[in-house]
Amino acid sequence: MRRIGLWSVAVLAVVGAAYWGAGFYFDRLVRNGLDQAIQHLPPGYTVTYKSAHYSPLSRTAEVGGIELHATLPSGPIEGRVATLVLVRPNLQLGERWNEAVANPAAWQPDQALPVADQIRLMGVHFQSPLQMLEIDSERLEGTKLYPAALLHPGLPGLVALLGGAGPTPLDTALDMLRLDAALALGIGCDRWENIGFRASGRTPPNGAAPEQSFSYDIAQMTASGLDRGVWQSLAAEEIAFSSTVGGTAKFGRLSLSGVDLRQVSTRLLDATEIVAALFNGLAIKRIEYADMTVEAKDGIPLSMEAFTLTDLAVADGEPASGALRMKGMRLSASQMTDPAELAFFTQMGLDHVTIGLGFAFNRTAATGQATIHDTYVKLDELGSVDLTADLEALPIGGNPLGAKLTRATLLYHDASLVERLLRQMAGGGDPEQARRQLILGVQQQADVYGPELTAALVAFLQKPGSLTIDLAPPEPLPLAALAVIRSWPQEQIPKLLGLRLQANQ
Repeated sequence: MRRIGLWSVAVLAVVGAAYWGAGFYFDRLVRNGLDQAIQHLPPGYTVTYKSAHYSPLSRTAEVGGIELHATLPSGPIEGRVATLVLVRPNLQLGERWNEAVANPAAWQPDQALPVADQIRLMGVHFQSPLQMLEIDSERLEGTKLYPAALLHPGLPGLVALLGGAGPTPLDTALDMLRLDAALALGIGCDRWENIGFRASGRTPPNGAAPEQSFSYDIAQMTASGLDRGVWQSLAAEEIAFSSTVGGTAKFGRLSLSGVDLRQVSTRLLDATEIVAALFNGLAIKRIEYADMTVEAKDGIPLSMEAFTLTDLAVADGEPASGALRMKGMRLSASQMTDPAELAFFTQMGLDHVTIGLGFAFNRTAATGQATIHDTYVKLDELGSVDLTADLEALPIGGNPLGAKLTRATLLYHDASLVERLLRQMAGGGDPEQARRQLILGVQQQADVYGPELTAALVAFLQKPGSLTIDLAPPEPLPLAALAVIRSWPQEQIPKLLGLRLQANQ
């Protein structure tokens, strides 16, 4: 038994020594790799680190006390990362990357270079003369690089962009878009998480705007399925932004899903000017801001439950579809400074209104045919208006009055607007008397409206619920003609519009 015990101790000692020796060997291997990578940094950049370890058992590399120093035309940049952890890193990454740098044309756009199963960073801090950035922690899973995009010929360098503006602001904007496109196409990961993001700084003055300071904080950001310009989902929580010129904004949550920038980014790599056709193929399934509070400098604070953009698509250089929704924007009478706006609240007997808006469309650029649907204006305290319409020759970016209406349906749901208007008309008297006078006025115009329209209007005024207005003109009707409808002969309006009314249906 004693021999067995001694042999066990001996075996454990040998294994421990071997593991220690292997650990020492791999630590040196990691340090050698880091030192070689540091030697290939661009001129003006220096990187140091305090420790580097690799565990062959868990295949995890950890680097501590990383510091970056760079000298750019705009001034020095200082950075540090308290801890960098790589789980199951690609030990051939440096060698394969050097191969790609030597011959980037040999790599296909969808050919990936794995980096590591997981990357974790803690205690990140970067400082430049104009900006500061801090991150408490960041984690990336399944990270990979696409050398064909990152090494695309003729791309502007980040150093040059940070060093100053291009010949014109438009040139600088194009260079930034091209670099963003390369990063979007060149970096992919299965999942990303960022906790405690803080940035602040200032923008230098130029001919168009004075110097301004800014700051923004984001409590947490997560994303999944980021690959070559396609984002499956991305979300940010507790966002706060402020600037000396723009004011302040807070968002409880920002989320994106179904974002496809692949075609746009591919075109931008070689773009020489910003034109509408660059954005063909852009698609966004959904963007949503929730629990918003925005206060422009010297403006009225606005709060909103949610703002969403859905089903956005671009084709033939123009929007082909999209939908906007705004929910729960609250305006109080106490916020109003304009006398006319304050008078509206007073006359309606309101201390606040809650506004909702919506607009959705589908359009074929080649024909200009469009359908407007799910379009509404809603004041919770008063009522709502919903609109559906079919249009011909609808221009994008031009005068919408050039379009032609083929059919439209407008549906009004009353909450309290009619009753409030009757009380205002009564001027302190009997609202029911005002209602009877209004109904009598409609009945006296029966020869103009016709019996069906008159009956629908009377039924609605007697018991305000809903009023449906259908327009089906015999021929497509230019919107410009509708703008001057008051000049038409009243008795011809119902026929020219193909007008039908339904009350409380």
